[in-house]
Amino acid sequence: ALTLYLGFTVFWAIDQQTALNALIAYAFQAGLFVAIAVYPFSKKDLALLVGATLIGALAQSGYGGYLFLHGSQIWESRLYIGSEAVHSIDPNAFATALIAPIMLTLIFFLRAPSVLWKLLSFAALGVMLFAFMASGSRGAAIGLAVAIAFLVWRPHFRLGMFVSIAAAVIAAAASPLGRRFVEADVMTANGRMDIWKVGFASLSQYWLGGAGIGNFNNAFVQYYFATPHMWLPWDRVAHSIFLQSAVEGGIAGFALFIVFWYLQFRELARVPAHHPYADMCIALRAGVLGLLVAGFGLNLMEYKYTWLLFSLIAVTRTVMGDVKPSGKPRGGFE
Repeated sequence: ALTLYLGFTVFWAIDQQTALNALIAYAFQAGLFVAIAVYPFSKKDLALLVGATLIGALAQSGYGGYLFLHGSQIWESRLYIGSEAVHSIDPNAFATALIAPIMLTLIFFLRAPSVLWKLLSFAALGVMLFAFMASGSRGAAIGLAVAIAFLVWRPHFRLGMFVSIAAAVIAAAASPLGRRFVEADVMTANGRMDIWKVGFASLSQYWLGGAGIGNFNNAFVQYYFATPHMWLPWDRVAHSIFLQSAVEGGIAGFALFIVFWYLQFRELARVPAHHPYADMCIALRAGVLGLLVAGFGLNLMEYKYTWLLFSLIAVTRTVMGDVKPSGKPRGGFE
């Protein structure tokens, strides 16, 4: 429904060519997600996919941490990977991509069946958290904190999580991430508040049908001079998945967006506590929650790691089969 509606917005978009290009890019990711959701994956496939996700995240973290330790690819005390700052990997996206892998690794650490696996998962968790802190992303940090709070809310994780949180807070205080929380721009979200002012102003015109997929910047330009704000460049993206959805899709698009994310979060909610995948399901749900919170300052639907998390949820659901509300297995559920 969300994809179809975004397709219809091309007809009344401010710039139809921009909308069509954005729709094609979106449709490729959504189409791959649908194909993954209906494919009959096995337990081995799921293990391979989760393992590849964690190895990829570990490689990303190790490379980023190596560059940071050697003093390269650093701009304003933050890790930027690339030839120059304007062409670098966004450190906010870099950190947000690690939220779900960190939650999975944390679960594996807490539930490790042996000392060896606990040490290995602890080491992997340390590498990921170091790179995460080197990014200095405050939005991703808040998202990760909410994801961790979701685990703390679960009684059987509470003791181990409190110890982990205490260690993480101490480490973060002296990191680039800790320093960024006391910088002067923290109240303006590094200029995002002024971008949001202009974006919200455009909703007076586009609240119903939206400006069209991919057309946030065109709506932004139209209201640039009509809204008081600090100096901003013309080519501003929304820096918020919520604002972008509202401006580009209007009230219907925003409602479908909320429903879509809610259903992703609830997809694995009925898994019984005794099931072997129960803890991993909680980690994936925490990842969705953390990503959504980080999305207050980031355009998540454009990044492949968002669709990777959705795909992990879909594959897990396929492997587990169907679960009754009572928690009893049925169908292909083993």
